[in-house]
Amino acid sequence: MKTAAIRDKLNDYIRIADDEKIKAMYVLFKHEINTELAWWQNNDFIKELDADYKKWKSGKAKGYTIDEVKESINQMRLKRNAK
Repeated sequence: MKTAAIRDKLNDYIRIADDEKIKAMYVLFKHEINTELAWWQNNDFIKELDADYKKWKSGKAKGYTIDEVKESINQMRLKRNAK
């Protein structure tokens, strides 16, 4: 089974699971969930962001406006939906 199908099945199950099962799943994955969501506490990631920002600020790296990003996303959606 492909990962996308497994993800869909898990999402479906979580929607209908009773409270006790949801709490048990959360206990199993709590540390991982909190670690993934606390990106600002990941020093390596913060250093990478800082380095990218400095490159952008100095003109060594290109930045994109929010409108450019939105347009790029729209183009990708159009390509994906055309398939």
